[in-house]
Amino acid sequence: MLTKGAINTLLRISSTNVSDSIVDLTLQIINLNLQSKQNNCKKDFDLYTCTLGDTKYSYSGFILPVVKEKQNLKSGDIIKLTKISTSKLTYNGCKIIIIKNYDFIKKEELRNNLINVESYEDIQNKITEEDKKEQKNEELNDANSELRVSNSFNLDNNENIEKNSNIKENETKIKIINPDEIDMKTVINLSQISTFTKNICLYVKITRKFPQRKFYNKTANKQSRLLSFDLMDTSGFEMQAIIFDETIERLSPILEEGNIYYIKGGYAKFNDKRFTNIKTDYRLIFDYNTQVTQVNKNLDTYFEKNEKDKIDIVKFEDLNNCKQNQVINCLAYILQIFPVMSKQSRIGNVLMRKLILCDSSLYKVQFTLWNKFTELDLKQGNILFLKYIRVGTYNNNICLTTIDNSYIEINPNMSGCKEYDELQKIISAGINDEDFKYISENEPNNRTSIPEKSLCNNEIIYINTLIKILQNKFNEGSSRNDCSMIFTIKATVLQFEHGSKNFYLGCPNKMCRKKLIQKDEDYYCPGCETTTSEIAYYYILNLRVIDISGEHTINIFGDLVTNLFGIDAKTYSDLIDNNEEEKLKEITRNIEYQTYYFYGKANIVKYGNRVKTQLFVYKFEKEDFKKEKKKIFGEIQECLNNIN
Repeated sequence: MLTKGAINTLLRISSTNVSDSIVDLTLQIINLNLQSKQNNCKKDFDLYTCTLGDTKYSYSGFILPVVKEKQNLKSGDIIKLTKISTSKLTYNGCKIIIIKNYDFIKKEELRNNLINVESYEDIQNKITEEDKKEQKNEELNDANSELRVSNSFNLDNNENIEKNSNIKENETKIKIINPDEIDMKTVINLSQISTFTKNICLYVKITRKFPQRKFYNKTANKQSRLLSFDLMDTSGFEMQAIIFDETIERLSPILEEGNIYYIKGGYAKFNDKRFTNIKTDYRLIFDYNTQVTQVNKNLDTYFEKNEKDKIDIVKFEDLNNCKQNQVINCLAYILQIFPVMSKQSRIGNVLMRKLILCDSSLYKVQFTLWNKFTELDLKQGNILFLKYIRVGTYNNNICLTTIDNSYIEINPNMSGCKEYDELQKIISAGINDEDFKYISENEPNNRTSIPEKSLCNNEIIYINTLIKILQNKFNEGSSRNDCSMIFTIKATVLQFEHGSKNFYLGCPNKMCRKKLIQKDEDYYCPGCETTTSEIAYYYILNLRVIDISGEHTINIFGDLVTNLFGIDAKTYSDLIDNNEEEKLKEITRNIEYQTYYFYGKANIVKYGNRVKTQLFVYKFEKEDFKKEKKKIFGEIQECLNNIN
């Protein structure tokens, strides 16, 4: 008897990217295709691609090894799957499921009325309401113990709230003790903490207290609040700590930046290193029962005075090793300062100010200050100590930008710090803007050779799935930063039109590139707020692309379009002005209906009452079908090495 909902179960497992899974599912072979050129993976096996089906659905992304001469499987046969591999491999847009162990059950009449699905998201759209209820019950029963443990620590637990809601005022008063009153033998270092650590007892200093922010708590199905801190122990090891909701009212008045505390209680969770400057494997959660006592810092002898020496400072030459949106610390010298500008965004008018910075590695970057940071009294020649600065890209160059939690110190006293002393030597020798160069997003690091990674190795997301995730975040009231997402899609370019809309006349200053406004014989740049007679040509291309889930418009700018078209923007504008149809048709033939991997960032933008999803491309790579097929079957061979 076929297993009801087997295809849905397999695709759900596949969506979790678990390498190997033990299953007990009975399915029918709908069709088999022998991969004759790939039979050298094991001498005793033939390798087939096949379509399997359950009682209602079928899926074509299976790899099935068949024992030569001993097995003679055909369409209609019923097999029982006992072990599968669900790697990140994809082929023609479908995730591959490799069958490692199975048993032949019997032969049966072939079912021809099955609904073919292409992904887990696809089957969710087609599944009936009755099946959805069944599936929900199964998923609840299969929920792993870690999630149950996580839920047991839910900070919104109603019992804890009721139990602690009537705390007396004198219980929240700050108690200050002397360091010699603490039994330091009970204290553990932050470096020793993991998710298995019990009876947490800390002696730490708060080096940074961040503003409170809101987020959508999916577990409690409501809006929640969080407040985060950076902690440092006596060895200089740092870790982030977080408190939520009602705990904020109890602990926030006590926990202040710069103070030292003796803390008992709390627990550790895994740390998402993409969004924090502290790259530890774990972060701390302080709950309502955590005990916090302030220590008299004037009597403390455990913490060293110069804490800046313990901060990991990233040099500009190493920015290519940083991930998109990574938060870092750096030390820099101001080469140029531009005026403060007002910019319209989906949250209203915001203030911004651009700086050009350099450091001792002989590279320079654009640094953008937002809102409150534009009010700083900065001058050309200042040295800046920057903490919690985000890494991004602009016009194919690495750039830096402030975030709400950023910290900027002007002309810090950091003598003895290696990076500071190196920068002072560069300044003493004399600094000229021409001595430095911008670091390109694609430029290899000078000291470390970074291997070129093919975009086809990235995890591919469907366009419709990407849009749904962003729209759900937006509807749940996520912040502006949370309503964005880095993506890699595999899509085909649809028809597009040549014309002057694909380029514009911009500021010749490559760090500005604003669209120029013509005034008589000259042009005005609203970015630099200057008048110029010089102009530059820049690409701005909107391409309509499609994958198996749907279609959408992607935005490509600057040098990326030059690589796509094979000519620069000025040459392209001449082709348009001179109506050179043959050369334009050649560009079209090379691009239209061709498939590419596109890597970039997607975000949600609101214009009045209209919400729009934008996809900005940072890199692209043309599909190489033969190369990908060879690579995929090479990896399949490795997955089949453990077949019993």
